[in-house]
Amino acid sequence: MNRVTEVFVDLSGHSKYAGKLWSRVKGGRESASFQYGEEWLSAPERFPLEPLLTLDPSPHHTPMDRSLFGAIGDSSQPTSLGLLQELSNTDLSSPHVTPSI
Repeated sequence: MNRVTEVFVDLSGHSKYAGKLWSRVKGGRESASFQYGEEWLSAPERFPLEPLLTLDPSPHHTPMDRSLFGAIGDSSQPTSLGLLQELSNTDLSSPHVTPSI
């Protein structure tokens, strides 16, 4: 199953959209991809969410030995970094679902 998650960063009490995370399971292996949103990339207060997620518009993919990016996986609860996730249980393999970016 494929899922899409919108990732937000809480900066001084204001949530700012950071990008989208796609997670998938294929052949018993979990993996993920993340892509920053234009709003985050153009924000003066932007920062990379973790070293693997460099600040550029291209999609980033987890290494073979990881199923999720550390900063995003550790952020299911608000932390000192203020990372927030808004999870969506959207099954992207359904022909009736059109993912939007």
